[in-house]
Amino acid sequence: MKSLVRTILTLALGAFGYYSGYSQSAQVSYFGHAGYTAKFDDNPTTKNQSAFNSGGIDILLTSEITERFTILGEMFTGYRGDGANSVALSIERLYFKYAVNDYFNVRLGRMYTPLGFWQARYSQAQFFQPTINAPYAVRTKYDKGILPTNSVGLQLDGENIGKLRFSYYFMLDNTSGAPSLNTDNTDFKAITGKLKVEPVENLEVYVSGRRDKIVAGSVSVQGRPVAETTDQAILNAGLVHITPSSPFEIAVEYFRVSDKTANEGKTTNDFMYAYLGYKINKFVPYLQWDQLTFSDDDLYFDPNDLTGMIVGARYYIAPTAVIKVEYKYRGNETINHQDVLSLQVAARF
Repeated sequence: MKSLVRTILTLALGAFGYYSGYSQSAQVSYFGHAGYTAKFDDNPTTKNQSAFNSGGIDILLTSEITERFTILGEMFTGYRGDGANSVALSIERLYFKYAVNDYFNVRLGRMYTPLGFWQARYSQAQFFQPTINAPYAVRTKYDKGILPTNSVGLQLDGENIGKLRFSYYFMLDNTSGAPSLNTDNTDFKAITGKLKVEPVENLEVYVSGRRDKIVAGSVSVQGRPVAETTDQAILNAGLVHITPSSPFEIAVEYFRVSDKTANEGKTTNDFMYAYLGYKINKFVPYLQWDQLTFSDDDLYFDPNDLTGMIVGARYYIAPTAVIKVEYKYRGNETINHQDVLSLQVAARF
């Protein structure tokens, strides 16, 4: 398995290098991170743990085929999530974009769903994101996520329109219960939309939503078998102001997920997080609070409420390298109370 992964990665890197060498508009960026984590559990039956870790390599390729026709690809290879015992190799994004005009784009392929903002802005490159890990509500399925962060489909969008810098996104994509990237188990297609304004420079205010149908026999994002066909509606609202030009950083997002089945009726689940940081030259202390509240009768999610808090700081060694240190408290019905100390070094190279 490892030799196969190395072979695929070598071929991919070679192809990317060949393409970038012979296309003046092609750009390839590499991102990586490594660190150390120590976990202290108050459960006497659970041993404390500590380990050094290597996250992996994220490769981002962008290229202009023509002035209006572009391509973007993102590939990740490395260990994913707690307890992963093999190297993962995944295509995070691979889509073609055609700019019809300044305010109307058509994209086709694998993309991040336009729910909220975290994945669309930071991707898998942890160098960019302000904390070591994404908030619980918006993590990918590889990191025990609970929402559909990326999918394969068609997206229509336009950005920075008018004085309010209005942006819109409409995506038609495979359902969350699709058995693989390029297949689906129903003729229904999920619908995701987002509306955003920027009334003040770099202050984003937005709402987004998703309508999905997960057929019986599918597997949820958490890896849980879906016993009944579930009609799912996701509503989201948020406010973000994270920019190099301002010392204050803030991101607040709320998600309400409603699941409806023929036998159990409708259940609701509420997820949110709030992040606050303040820049002092190259040093940025920050706080984050997470809350996941599940309905006990929901058939799609594991009903395991979670509360988390982070006190952390990051320091920019250089414009392309950063160190992050965090203390994290988290508690749910499974681990009860856990304290986590983490260190991460992330870089673009």
